[in-house]
Amino acid sequence: MSRLYSKLYKEAEKIKKWKVNVESELKHKENKLQENRKIIEAQQKAIQELQFENEKVSLKLEEGIQENKDLIKE
Repeated sequence: MSRLYSKLYKEAEKIKKWKVNVESELKHKENKLQENRKIIEAQQKAIQELQFENEKVSLKLEEGIQENKDLIKE
């Protein structure tokens, strides 16, 4: 009977160790996911800012083109 308890105890210890490892991996993956979400958010903001700047440059270019056309007509 003692051998059976010993075997059960060892198996219970293995399960506890496995559980700790799984919880540790989960925590690590949750942290990595949170970090990746922050990176994505920052990149989306940077893209929006670049698109806005691109739009401003495009408008200035269009104005320059129109001014050149006006000068050619004169």
